[in-house]
Amino acid sequence: MQKWILFSMLAALAVFGVILVDRSEKRRALGHMAGRESLSASQFANRYFSEDQIPVAEKLLGVLSRHLSVDLSRLCPDDRLVEDLRMDALDSMSTLEFMLDIEKELNVTIPNEAAAKMLTLRQVVEFVSARRIAEQAHAGDVRNARA
Repeated sequence: MQKWILFSMLAALAVFGVILVDRSEKRRALGHMAGRESLSASQFANRYFSEDQIPVAEKLLGVLSRHLSVDLSRLCPDDRLVEDLRMDALDSMSTLEFMLDIEKELNVTIPNEAAAKMLTLRQVVEFVSARRIAEQAHAGDVRNARA
């Protein structure tokens, strides 16, 4: 019986520790964005990205919001996903899942080497926008070659 009580206490302490770390990481990410103007996804995309990148930026901000449990309305496109937004600390698999969701939602392939170099949302938007244009051009070339 004593072992069960000790185990229960240790488990409760571990859960409490995880909750404290999660709160601390959220506060750190929010503190990084403090003092900035709050923007909707549309305002964010229109302010920081070119016309052809706006739809990608809006979609990527939506995908990112599902992977971070912090308010992203004060996000800057040059905030670093891991260091500033604490993506890895809030969920160790979140960075990988974020890239997989991008591939699925935007129908684009992101090589591992390219994903490893993308540190900010701006870099992700620029890569995905360029990749989609390249893949659409390639698909058009294939259709024209068949005709």
